[in-house]
Amino acid sequence: MNAGNASRDVRRTSLRTAIVVTALTALAAWAFAAEPQVTVEFTGKGELNLTLDGRPISQPTQTLDPTVRFRAPAAVVPFPWGFRDDGKTWPVVPADCRPQTNVFDAAQRRLTQTFAWGEVVRTYRVVPGGVDIEVTVRNRSPKTLCEFQQRLLTLKLPSEIGPFFTTEAVYFGQAIPAQQGDTLSGPVALPLGHEYSADRGKFTRAIVATTPETRKHLALRWETSTWLSMYQRYVNSQQGVKHKAAENETWWLTLAVGGDRRLFHDRFASRPIPPQGTDTYVVWLRFGDASDPLAPAKEALQAYGKAHPMKFSWPDRRPIVPTMIGDSFPYHEPESPELKRPPAGPRADEVRKLMLRHADDLIAAMKRVNAQGMIVWNIEGNGPNALKYVGDPHMIEYMCPEADAVADEFFKKFRDAGFKTGVCLRPSVVGIGKLADHAWLRKDYPEAKTAYTYFHDYPHMKRPPADVLADKVAYAKKRWGCTIFYVDSNFAAGFSPTTDEEKAAWPKNADGSPQWYHDVLNEDAWAEVLKRHPDVLFVIEHTPLIQYTVNAPFDGLGSPLDGTPAVVKATWPEAFKCLTFMGGGMFSHFWRWVEQAEKGDVILGGGENAETVLAISESRKAGPPQELAAMGPEQLLAAAVDPKADARLRFFAAQRLCAGKRDAAAIDKLLAAEGKVAPMLALNSLTSADDVAAHVGHFTRLPGYSCVYSFWSSPVSEAMARGGATAVRALVEHIEKTPADARVGLDILYDTRGPDATAALAAIVSNATRPQELRWRAVGHLGWRKDATAAEKDALLAYILPMLDD
Repeated sequence: MNAGNASRDVRRTSLRTAIVVTALTALAAWAFAAEPQVTVEFTGKGELNLTLDGRPISQPTQTLDPTVRFRAPAAVVPFPWGFRDDGKTWPVVPADCRPQTNVFDAAQRRLTQTFAWGEVVRTYRVVPGGVDIEVTVRNRSPKTLCEFQQRLLTLKLPSEIGPFFTTEAVYFGQAIPAQQGDTLSGPVALPLGHEYSADRGKFTRAIVATTPETRKHLALRWETSTWLSMYQRYVNSQQGVKHKAAENETWWLTLAVGGDRRLFHDRFASRPIPPQGTDTYVVWLRFGDASDPLAPAKEALQAYGKAHPMKFSWPDRRPIVPTMIGDSFPYHEPESPELKRPPAGPRADEVRKLMLRHADDLIAAMKRVNAQGMIVWNIEGNGPNALKYVGDPHMIEYMCPEADAVADEFFKKFRDAGFKTGVCLRPSVVGIGKLADHAWLRKDYPEAKTAYTYFHDYPHMKRPPADVLADKVAYAKKRWGCTIFYVDSNFAAGFSPTTDEEKAAWPKNADGSPQWYHDVLNEDAWAEVLKRHPDVLFVIEHTPLIQYTVNAPFDGLGSPLDGTPAVVKATWPEAFKCLTFMGGGMFSHFWRWVEQAEKGDVILGGGENAETVLAISESRKAGPPQELAAMGPEQLLAAAVDPKADARLRFFAAQRLCAGKRDAAAIDKLLAAEGKVAPMLALNSLTSADDVAAHVGHFTRLPGYSCVYSFWSSPVSEAMARGGATAVRALVEHIEKTPADARVGLDILYDTRGPDATAALAAIVSNATRPQELRWRAVGHLGWRKDATAAEKDALLAYILPMLDD
């Protein structure tokens, strides 16, 4: 080795060492930065004074005075049906909560407040990464303390604050993260995120409020000084938009206990403190990194899961395919107040052929997605809207004897093909009443041919809901082998008085009649049915978080929150949700469908939509095939657009073509490829405005595009949003040059959010040289735009009003 080579080797070694040292230093700095640096101090009044990563985040302006209410100690609370009485024997009165003394012991970190009615002691414990807050309430009064609320913390950060999408509101379809939670409805872990770095465009820290309480009622909620919907906060964060009041927004953490409010049927937010009694509430405030906002609450969530274990096991996560075959059945109205089987009508042969042909078609579709089973939503057929869906398989004999005659053979086809079967249930009993006694039914069902009608009845005071549901399960299981049950309208589990005692005490309407109420059944009802039928799966329409232990909730997927919430997976790793393709924008957040399928959520659907999601999911799980490594760009493109090629090879070939520096001609061919996988990958790869504008003409030729409801609607609108004004101009130019694509182009403009698309629609309406058919379609779209300016609305009226005059 000569001196020159030795010198070069020394330089290489030094350079490698410098690179390694620099990398390790950067990694150490990153790791250090990922750990929140929290300083916990206190004001002289006993208020928290928090500093996070060297910045103050709390304000010593919180209200320390609680809100407390009392009731008579002899009151029986709550009544079984969930109503308070008329107030004469159960008065609930607020207490004077101005403290007589307010003493903070800095050494013990303890704030003691005395009141005319008792004492509140707040004790702080500083722990790694946060602080514990223990609130002890002593009731010195002769009445029962039935409700307690107090603010624990005031946050005011030098950056935007907002909740993470880790949990959800109680009922499906709300698509918003919860700002509050209570321990009777599910695990409580409420992380707030905030960002210090505008260029990162996302939250960097998490502030989590949680509690180790698992059994007794305790609620936490984040309150804010600025009203802005949680979904809009998410949209803003994705688009890098800060709402105007962000810099002045204040958040408060509030503890709330008791109140005797009904949460679900026979489940109340009740935690009374009797005269001379004491109770203690514990809240944990933890700080962590935004990459895993629930990590600081892991201990509390695991404790909650242990206290409330899963009551069912269902490891099969393949799709379940629903059918509404009952939409085509004839419907027989009751002829008398007695339940009687009517004679089959003239359509018996037609119904038989229909059902057996449908079974064969559905079985073929189920095989294409490797489904585990099916659910018939309306095996009893369809009555008036007030009855739909019936949810009682016993009733098929009386409502549709034509279907009853072939139902056994129908379900046997599925079982013989190796599939599970299922039907829809409701927690009601179907009754018969006179139409004359049901004004709401007469209005809903004007075509009734008899004086009687079926209706949903809820005799739950005499017969527990679990008995009603278990009987329906037993019938469907014995007759058709059903083990999968969708439960519709479990919110409408109505209750009314049945005994003389109940009728006397029950709250009354203005005319003296007893009030009727409905509410979600609590988890105990479903647990009781599962004891009797441990081999079934319930897919329930409305589900509090705790009811993931007894069912797989039903939901669509229209927002980033849908799918099993992170807080549920952290509490019960085996929990899952059944997701259906429904409503407008059914493929909004397409890649979330793929991710949720990979995480174990069940797709409740079949057809090409499910096939596309599952094909991508299975390909990603299997990984790229070996031959991919040796393929050049031309070979990759040939494989990606070849409908006869292996699905996994097509996916990874298209994915590779869409990565890095993309060839525009190849992207065009992927957008025009047969099927949905390659076009979806190509759409997803268009991230810049110029990219989107260059390919926007191909959007108008995606098969089956129609605004709002098509498969392509949301993916295209998301691409157009990335393209902004540049993409809108390119689309309008394409419409002008290619009239054959104009109709779909207008649909895309309608689906595209923002003022640029609205202005483009208004310009088309105003342009008298445009074809009338095109202008009229633009009118329809512009009329639904909420962001239209006054001038754009005037343009709309200027076009329409002369037509009305004519």
